[in-house]
Amino acid sequence: MNIVLLLTDNCNLRCTYCYYKGIQKRINGNEENIKTAIGYFYKYAKEMNQSLLNITFFGGEPLLFFNLLKTGVEYADSLAGPDFKIAYAINTNATLFTKEIFDYLEAHNFLFYVSLDGMKQTQDEQRPLHNGAGSYDLIKPWIPRLAAANTMVEKVITPENVSRLHDDIEFIVNQGFRSIITSPDFSGNWTRETFEILEREYEKLIAYYIKKQRRGKGLYLNVVEDKIKAFLAKKSFKETCCNLGQNIFAVTPGGIIFPCTRFAVNDPDSPYIIGTLEKGVDPKKLLMMSHYHAKDKPQCEDCTIKDRCLGNSCGCISYSTTGDIDGISPFVCEHERMLTRLADELAEEIFS
Repeated sequence: MNIVLLLTDNCNLRCTYCYYKGIQKRINGNEENIKTAIGYFYKYAKEMNQSLLNITFFGGEPLLFFNLLKTGVEYADSLAGPDFKIAYAINTNATLFTKEIFDYLEAHNFLFYVSLDGMKQTQDEQRPLHNGAGSYDLIKPWIPRLAAANTMVEKVITPENVSRLHDDIEFIVNQGFRSIITSPDFSGNWTRETFEILEREYEKLIAYYIKKQRRGKGLYLNVVEDKIKAFLAKKSFKETCCNLGQNIFAVTPGGIIFPCTRFAVNDPDSPYIIGTLEKGVDPKKLLMMSHYHAKDKPQCEDCTIKDRCLGNSCGCISYSTTGDIDGISPFVCEHERMLTRLADELAEEIFS
């Protein structure tokens, strides 16, 4: 079972594409809610005959409340045993590390999800501090340790930085990172011109990926691998990439439970709430989410790439781009068609 604990809605960055930037009500978590959430989902997992609880600390920026994180880890460790394991991850902007913090996270075998958009220019433009200053110089000292650790880099592609996509990825790889997730800002102001630039940058990135693989340099790029893997495994993205309402729960600092991270806001009237820490997960609301995995979206039924398309498979992206988990964004649809074609071309070259 996977739970995402939002320690706070607040952040020390003001990223240009942040989906939280329009949210006014931001609160911080507390020890009681953290312990209650961990204890509740520990029991929930055992009731479901599961023996592993993955806990991801999220925000906002979770390292603003490092003591809350430690409280959660210490409590979760007290529940673990020979027949039940606890694993930890953190999603962080990496600007608040100290030796004490990094040592602690490494000692507890944390998986790091680090937001890094690329070179200093890209990072500083897209991910400034709250005072407008760049954030790259705060991350730079920690890059060697992060690259040597269990780290997944997350890069967001925007219309403003799209022309540097290949160069940014090459920079990240040259720092020693080998696992990179890229995702477009689907809510950005994309035009026909910037979309065509994105396609050319993907082509350059695929050529770079092939070169690295031929040289035996292990490299995971979700943008070129996931669609190929889904085809080879004969499984849809809904089976392999989306746990919406099934095996993942996100808990806000105020104790509201959602079926995935992207939905989580401290608004009791928000759609897709499936419970609270006070009352637990509502089985009826959870069951209502199950239809999402049971069938394709009506608009996608006859599409040849529906099983490898985020538009048909990812409820979070559908919600963030259309306001409805069953909605389809025209830009997402066009992007997925283009990317699937490029992935298939890559596959043909690899397997030839």
